[in-house]
Amino acid sequence: MKPMKMLLWMPLLAATLLLAPAYAQTTPSEPPATSTPATEPAPLPTGPKAMAERPTQSSLPDTVSITGRPALIVSGDGLWEGGYDILRTIFQRLDAAATKAGLKKTGYPIAIFRETTDTGFVFDAMLPIETTPTATPADFPPELKFGTTPSGSAFRFVYQASYDEIDGAYEQITAYLDAKDIAVEDTFIEEFLTMGAQSDDPATDINIYVKPKQ
Repeated sequence: MKPMKMLLWMPLLAATLLLAPAYAQTTPSEPPATSTPATEPAPLPTGPKAMAERPTQSSLPDTVSITGRPALIVSGDGLWEGGYDILRTIFQRLDAAATKAGLKKTGYPIAIFRETTDTGFVFDAMLPIETTPTATPADFPPELKFGTTPSGSAFRFVYQASYDEIDGAYEQITAYLDAKDIAVEDTFIEEFLTMGAQSDDPATDINIYVKPKQ
């Protein structure tokens, strides 16, 4: 089992006031010209949002309340050997299908691991979208479906290192839950804020959510 590199939280705005100089006038001044009303600034583009916003400072882990959102979903299974490539390919398919169907993407790709063994896993891959269409888009892949992302209370852990070393993070998570005597659901959720091109990419950034048993 490889050691985990990093499990952490990502930790001045300056305002400038411009003053106009005053000028002395030796002759009667002309009536001031009517100024053109300032136009409203265009709204900033909105990018994807995580299931729960990361605070600038926090101890680990934090407890969050997540709200379900419409999502494009596909289910599958695979072996841990090459599992990262399976997820990456599935996420690319979801992204391409959403783009082709004109569905606005509002969140980061999510993997929900429903079942796990020593050799493989069963999962749901999700891509949050703005709304569920009232009718199935034309030429929509039959294996894809619409649903909702997870919701409710969860413990969140932040993992920032290569996917190859994520086992170390889960060892720490298990030790934390055992020490606190916290019972959790068998499934676990990974939200990929940054997904490296390869499983050994240290730039990978994941929110891991673990839901307590009710």
